[in-house]
Amino acid sequence: MTPDVNPFTYSLVIYPLIAISLYLTITERAEAGYWALFFALSAGMLAFFHVSPWAVEPPQDVIDPYANPLIGYLAFAILLVLIGSVVFGSLYMATLRQRSDC
Repeated sequence: MTPDVNPFTYSLVIYPLIAISLYLTITERAEAGYWALFFALSAGMLAFFHVSPWAVEPPQDVIDPYANPLIGYLAFAILLVLIGSVVFGSLYMATLRQRSDC
């Protein structure tokens, strides 16, 4: 923990956005198309920050802090599963949106 503003600090904005998005969904103001875009942007942000050539926190920064390298690789695997699940969510919501337009 540091008092400095860094990319992680900016990534915390996702939590209020999730809360607002859930509220919009409950009040029937956001539907599948909204969530498809939300998940796509989230997946893009995760991939950019962790696995892109311009990664702010590349794989080694996720793996190296752990004393046991296997735990570090497990943490990175969980990150990849998270990115994959958000991509899947985006594709699923896009499919629902497309089906509702037919």
